[in-house]
Amino acid sequence: MAALYTLQGSKVLVCMCGLPARGKTYIAQKGIPFSIERWFNVPVSRYLTWLSIPTKSFNVGQYRRQGGNEHPPASFFDPNNAEGARMRELAAQEAFKDLMRWYTEEGGVVAILDATNSTRKRRKWIEDKCQEKGVKLMFVESVCDNEDLVLSNILDVKVSSPDYVGQDPEQVLSSLSFLWCGLISGCIGFPKSTSLV
Repeated sequence: MAALYTLQGSKVLVCMCGLPARGKTYIAQKGIPFSIERWFNVPVSRYLTWLSIPTKSFNVGQYRRQGGNEHPPASFFDPNNAEGARMRELAAQEAFKDLMRWYTEEGGVVAILDATNSTRKRRKWIEDKCQEKGVKLMFVESVCDNEDLVLSNILDVKVSSPDYVGQDPEQVLSSLSFLWCGLISGCIGFPKSTSLV
C-alpha cells in the first residue's frame, strides 16, 4: 500500500479506451476497481482522493460540445468524415492541454482522459505527448461484449446524454448503431490479442 504514496509529485495519466456505451465514463468518474493486498476492492479515484492525491477526469465529449458540436449526427463520428475527425482531434487536444495545465497550475497528480481513444494514431499521439511532458501513462480499456448490457447502457445512459437531449430514443439507437458499425468496420476497434499502442 505504501507504493501509492509515491504518486505524490508525479504526473499520471489514465487513458480510457473502448467503444461507446462500454462504461468508460462510469469507470473514469466512479473509479477503477483494483485489488489492495488481496482483501479489498476499492475505486482508485475514491481511494486516491482519500489519500489526498489530486485526481480529475477530463471528458473529451464535453470539450467537443463546448466547441460547438453539441448534437452531432452519427456521420460526425464516421472514420471517413475528415471534418468530424478534425473536430474530434481538436477536442482531444483541448482536453489534453487542460489536463497538462491542471498538473502544473493546480498540482494535479492523476488525470483521467475519458474518450473512446479508438485509433492507434490517437493513442500514439497521447503516448508521445506523455513522454514529451514526463507523464506516466496507463491505458485502461473498457470491454463489454454482452449485447443486452450494451443496449441497456444505451437506453439508461446514452439516451439521456447531452449529445441526444430531446431526441427520440429509437433515433438515438439507430444513430449509435451506425456509429458503432463505422468504428468496427473502420478497424479502429480493439483486437483482443494485440496491444493498444
